Amino acid sequence: MDEVERKAIGILRGAFEQSGMTQGELADKVGVARTTILKTFAGSRATYISEFEGIAKALGLSPWRVMRQAEDALEAAPSNVLRFPATSRQENQREADAMIAEQRYAASQLKTGEKDAPQYPDAD
Repeated sequence: MDEVERKAIGILRGAFEQSGMTQGELADKVGVARTTILKTFAGSRATYISEFEGIAKALGLSPWRVMRQAEDALEAAPSNVLRFPATSRQENQREADAMIAEQRYAASQLKTGEKDAPQYPDAD
């Protein structure tokens, strides 16, 4: 499955989730087995053009517009954009949490330190 097909199936899956239909109802409208719908939305099988068209129309969508929307979305977010792996996000979150803890500690020391701070006369 290429990126355009994956994105287009994602658009159909989103429309399906918004539709309130069951997979069985959608399968009946398209004329395929429920497992075909399940596997199509899971991305575990290639989709025939006739199935893609049937799913789109059953959801009230234009197959051509779905494909165009998928292509436009991929052009807007090219695959060469740097994406950080989950471990980087986790490391960043740990760093942020540590910085927040340090700031809270420093703020608490300032509050307690104000009571004990020596009083200096004002310099004229």
